[in-house]
Amino acid sequence: EVSVGADATPSVTVAASSVRLSAEGATPFGGATPYHSELAVAHHAMGPPLWDSSSDADEEVGSCGQLSFRSTIVLAIVSCVFAVCALLYFWAEDSREKIQVDGGQMCSGDDEAQEGTVDNLIDDVTKASFRIVLGSIEVMINDFVQTPARTAVDILWGSMQDRRRRLTSMGDFDLCDIEEQRDWLANRSWAHLAKQWDLYSWSQIGGQSGTSLRRRAAEAMFANCAVGTNLSLGRKFGVLLDRRRVVCPTCSLDTCKFNKLICGDCTGSCDVFFATRFDCSGFDCHWFWNNALTGGYIYPIEPNVSSERVTISSDVQAKYLERLKVEGKGTGEPAQRLWSKIHQVKANESDLLFTLTAPIAYCGNYSCFRGAIGADINLGHVSDDCFAEWSKLAHRVASPEYQAYIGPKNSSVFILMHYSEFYQDQEGLLLGTSDPSSGDYDDMMKYVKQAKADQSTQDIVRHASKAILAKFKSWRSLNLTGEHFFEFN
Repeated sequence: EVSVGADATPSVTVAASSVRLSAEGATPFGGATPYHSELAVAHHAMGPPLWDSSSDADEEVGSCGQLSFRSTIVLAIVSCVFAVCALLYFWAEDSREKIQVDGGQMCSGDDEAQEGTVDNLIDDVTKASFRIVLGSIEVMINDFVQTPARTAVDILWGSMQDRRRRLTSMGDFDLCDIEEQRDWLANRSWAHLAKQWDLYSWSQIGGQSGTSLRRRAAEAMFANCAVGTNLSLGRKFGVLLDRRRVVCPTCSLDTCKFNKLICGDCTGSCDVFFATRFDCSGFDCHWFWNNALTGGYIYPIEPNVSSERVTISSDVQAKYLERLKVEGKGTGEPAQRLWSKIHQVKANESDLLFTLTAPIAYCGNYSCFRGAIGADINLGHVSDDCFAEWSKLAHRVASPEYQAYIGPKNSSVFILMHYSEFYQDQEGLLLGTSDPSSGDYDDMMKYVKQAKADQSTQDIVRHASKAILAKFKSWRSLNLTGEHFFEFN
């Protein structure tokens, strides 16, 4: 039977048991060819006979060792595929080895070139730029922090000594107790601050419109007279100079005399200088607006800064005096100028302040300690200076000579508190970074927050600070006084 299935593939079925052959050789197919057995009929139906038809012997021909046509074709295809796969494998393996060798040579050459570039950037650019930055920062600290503070303290202390010598006929007295002397010293302080701020080059109080410049001068001079050795209860007086953005209305001198005193001829959004004088007896303070250009009295105001600012600034002198007593050195030690802790008028809402203090000690040592004087330095410009130095480095490495590019995500210039004798909790305090847009600053005013460098929101600053601490163990390590170059992960 020949049948065609659903897949159009013909199949042959042979039913040998249904045919009987006679001795005379009759066949059911109508032919005269004799068949010697029923099994032979089945083989004849499958294909041409494979034996000699003239043989008279009765024999059966088996199918062992026979292959169908389909099996032969499949076997041939499989053999060809296997051969092709074998050839492809050997070809691919040979190509892989060649690619590996050639790639290794290329990578080796690229690594050497890259190492040369990196070494060049680190040795020639980074180290050199670091030394330039270090030199620039050192100049900045000296010119914009130490010198203004030192000069202001010199002026105020010299004025107090001079006034006291002039009034020797009054016997042993304290200038802090005489209102007339406090007024004179406050005016002398204003005159010096106005000189540092170069106010004499301005023809009016109201400055030009535009963005306020960061202060690079002392912004306050004060005296804190002690009751015994207690600095929080005594008389405090001084002057603060500030420059703020204010909105000045358009008006004539007759209609708004007060505004003209503040704004001058500037209208709209103006940068205005303010001189604020304060006089406190204990915690009771009186504040006055003064003409920033003349120092003259303008108007009494509600206190916007408590006397705590002055107490915090001069507290370091009381700490030093207490340490002398604990160490048994007595109060005969020479008077020392000391830097205060880092502080803010409002926590995380104003610029960082640093105060240089000196004892009120007319005899030259702490045996006649009567309080402290000081000059506040605003550190708001530190981040601006860091950014300026970082920009120089970024511009240099992006030059055609190096063609390297850095950004705030992978590089930074930052300054922190390295050592504090009396306020060890402030060691590692971040003072400024080259990325003032980071979370280490208030979103609106860009005031730096009091945060440790190893806790900075800037990844590069935090990781570098942690690496420094891991290497040197402490921020106050003496080894940190030198320059160091090292790698870290």
